[in-house]
Amino acid sequence: MDISDAEFVLEIRNHETTRLFLHDQRFFAKDEFVQWFQNNKPEWYIVREDGTPFGYFRTSKRNEKSHSIWIGMDIHPDFRGKGLAKQAYAKFFRALRAEGYENLSLEVLSHNFVARKLYQALGFVITERSPHQGDIDSLRMELAI
Repeated sequence: MDISDAEFVLEIRNHETTRLFLHDQRFFAKDEFVQWFQNNKPEWYIVREDGTPFGYFRTSKRNEKSHSIWIGMDIHPDFRGKGLAKQAYAKFFRALRAEGYENLSLEVLSHNFVARKLYQALGFVITERSPHQGDIDSLRMELAI
């Protein structure tokens, strides 16, 4: 992903049905996101089906010593519920294994039942629960690949 993908990413990230399930629910203006992206240089990847972008993967906390990485994915609302995430994750896991990663972690909010069901189907298990806000917890999930 590069800065030219900012509008697509923000279309997903700023959508009310996405923000509802994010730890940081702020709406981001394009210039704000571009500045953040240029300053932080995140390793994100646009995900496509037949050449059409439908989402993006986020990675963070890469640790070559422990062969671990944190991941996440956001999907455009128009493409949700079509089974694309499961397929994309399978490909992403193969790519991460090829890079030497063995341990994946992610965080999901407890009220995001759709994502939790997907992650559990992929083999992730809840390893930690911490308060987020109100009666919503943040769940750490892990998977050895």
